[in-house]
Amino acid sequence: MSADDFCINKFVPGYFSRINEDGSYSNGSGCGNDTASERNMVRKYIVDSVCYWADVFEYYKGLIKFRKAHPALRLSTSEDVKKYVKSIEGLGENIVGINIKGGQKDESAKEMYLLFNANTDKAKVTIPEGK
Repeated sequence: MSADDFCINKFVPGYFSRINEDGSYSNGSGCGNDTASERNMVRKYIVDSVCYWADVFEYYKGLIKFRKAHPALRLSTSEDVKKYVKSIEGLGENIVGINIKGGQKDESAKEMYLLFNANTDKAKVTIPEGK
């Protein structure tokens, strides 16, 4: 991939990458497209990107911590999945849900409901009453 193919250079040609006097891309870093970090919006883009990925990292760290806290989320055999996990139907368009029964070794929850809403708007769902 050349620097011309870099998506930011398509939006703002010649701004994100350093360009030599002859119009070629600077290659001081050996990758063929030195980032023009001396430019304000390039610096802002870099800082915003780092902040975004730090947030993503924290989110996944929380998911891993949650998974480690619940043995029901670490089922290791298809038999256990069939025994403890059931799909929840009728939640609405683009909403997926599963019910995980407790009872696994060291699991404190009697049952869990995990929902994923792939819509851009919030959704309200009714969770079946536990037994």
